[in-house]
Amino acid sequence: MSINIAVVNKYYDLAAMQERVPESVREHYRALPVTVDACTGCVACELRCPFGVPIASRMAQASELFG
Repeated sequence: MSINIAVVNKYYDLAAMQERVPESVREHYRALPVTVDACTGCVACELRCPFGVPIASRMAQASELFG
């Protein structure tokens, strides 16, 4: 789906460390060409991930956090 998973994870981690999502992080996330809303949950990315990261669940968490 062309989601930049690394950047989404970076913004998610930065936002999740705070009590509230900083508006600057939210704006950077919204400026991405493709956000996690495009994720279909197919887990194809997880099958290719050499680190075994549960990417689909991280994308769901990011979607919830950034709404």
